[in-house]
Amino acid sequence: MDKQKHLKTLSSQSFLIAVLFSACVNQIETEIVKESSIPINFSAGIKQAVSTRVTDAGFENGDKIGLFATLTGTSLGTERYIDNLSLEYNSILVPEKTVFYPEGNAALDFTAYYPYQQDGLQIGSTVLPISVQTDQSTAKNHSASDFLVATQNNISSSNEVVSLSFRHRLSKLKVTLVPQEGENLEEMLKSSPKIVASGFFTKADYDLISGEISNTSAAADIIASGEWAQADETLVGKEIIVIPQHADADNQSIIIEWNGGIYTCPISKIDLESNTQRVIKIAISQADHTLAGIVGEIESWGTETTQEDGKGDLQTNEIHTSALSFNTSNIYRIYHQGRAIAEICKEYLQAENAPIASQAIVVYPVMNERTDLTAGTVLQLCGESRNLHGGTASWDTAANTLTYTAGTSAPIEKFYISKSGKIITATNLEETQSVNISKYVLHDVRQSKSQAYALVKIGTQYWMREELKATCYQDGTEIKRQTTLTDHSETGYYLSDEYGFYFYNGETLLKGNLAPQGWRVPQTEDWKKMQTYLKDEAALLKAGTWELLEGKGTLAAVSNLTGFNAYPIGMWRESGHKIDNYMTGYWTLDEEEGGKVIPAQTIFLTADAPQFVFSDSQASGKNYLKVISIRCIKE
Repeated sequence: MDKQKHLKTLSSQSFLIAVLFSACVNQIETEIVKESSIPINFSAGIKQAVSTRVTDAGFENGDKIGLFATLTGTSLGTERYIDNLSLEYNSILVPEKTVFYPEGNAALDFTAYYPYQQDGLQIGSTVLPISVQTDQSTAKNHSASDFLVATQNNISSSNEVVSLSFRHRLSKLKVTLVPQEGENLEEMLKSSPKIVASGFFTKADYDLISGEISNTSAAADIIASGEWAQADETLVGKEIIVIPQHADADNQSIIIEWNGGIYTCPISKIDLESNTQRVIKIAISQADHTLAGIVGEIESWGTETTQEDGKGDLQTNEIHTSALSFNTSNIYRIYHQGRAIAEICKEYLQAENAPIASQAIVVYPVMNERTDLTAGTVLQLCGESRNLHGGTASWDTAANTLTYTAGTSAPIEKFYISKSGKIITATNLEETQSVNISKYVLHDVRQSKSQAYALVKIGTQYWMREELKATCYQDGTEIKRQTTLTDHSETGYYLSDEYGFYFYNGETLLKGNLAPQGWRVPQTEDWKKMQTYLKDEAALLKAGTWELLEGKGTLAAVSNLTGFNAYPIGMWRESGHKIDNYMTGYWTLDEEEGGKVIPAQTIFLTADAPQFVFSDSQASGKNYLKVISIRCIKE
């Protein structure tokens, strides 16, 4: 939706409302104040055309404003003529109830704020609690993080509108990425680096009379809003609304997740003031793993001035879960001096001993390249608002089953690795190891060419998160590209030029080793283990948009909670790439005494089947095998 259609800047915005109030009499000290017959009319706008609102222009449909009014000379903390009236914008400002000016010559002082709080001010107080959202990546949360105030004093009874000009009372950080020599700006844009402001207070008290912000609390990580765009050989577009506060390198930083690597840029000593925005320019390079940050200030949305420097790199003592996008893989590895010491997985947890069926972020110790699946710490249960995080996950690798113990904490936003290798959630930094974090992917090198594959953990199994794209066997022997199917079909791979999907006929699997080193084409037992763990719910594997054949049948559910990313890419038939959007199929390769064999049936997922489908490996009515995709499993 183009929200600009619903908005106007202050110069053109005039919301006229005849606020007709029901009979209301307030007692101010010992005087009875009666209402007149003159309605109060308002116009509302945001000071300056540039703002921290999502639309960067003004209010949008559904926004609610809180309004107070007192007789001029009367404190807001004592008696109020209008007490926290809610006004909702829907093309015009719509009040929740009606009110009039007071009779006679009495004037009013107005104070308005956004966003509206139902509790308003306590009796005898002029202080509102304010907060910003920790995940500002959605338009709703970014908008809810803004806080604006407008005042208008000594307004006498009149048919003229009361003009409320709102000012931003919080501060905004804007991030600019400057690629260094050797970095490709367009590739950086495609990778969409994730930005997190770490260690900033997210709650405070705001005095509506003095404008003072006090009692800052709840330091947390804040995920930035906005979309990247190219501007003058840089990337711009990410921003974070924060409570005005003092920031320094010991407590605050900007964290960047870029191509599976986690970069940290400490914030130099600055005071973030109300109604200001600061631009953080970060020079970034993957080649030397370093960052250089320059912080500039824009006062009242005006002129930018360079203020301070900062430096950072891949090394960190704190691992922040909010910085992990899992875009490039569902698994990260944590390294100390080049050695893997822990593994973070975004995975699907389902246990027989506990009522859990949830996507979660779990960290496991790693020793000698082996992940200890009996000692998982559940950092977060995705989408769970109750304090059930911080539990444990212990896996039986032979049975592929989970023993789960629920936690009792809020989501764990950061953790550490102790010098003894233990995963801890609260510590003295002197007791921790300096580590770096990187995506865990499969690098398949053939004929001096490397292909990276994202990975995902399902139960105790590790799978490729995408289809195989090999054009030669593991030993380097070329595989011929084919386009047609014939009886006694030749070995080969089939490639959809339009979509880049790779398919293989069964004969190709039998001729040589297609799987990357340390991996294999799954056996029937592997698929059955997955099927049992997921309780035969194919929806947990499916991603994207699936369609029925000619509208027949019932469309089955799609959730992809495992992160397996099974898209309906179709298969190859005699006439080419067909039935995409309806199905996908994966090869199975079993081991028998005589060697490798393709079983009579392999695995398929279809738009109308809620369960795993095992169907014929051989093409119907033909003497050759089907042409479908390959997903490999770790040995």
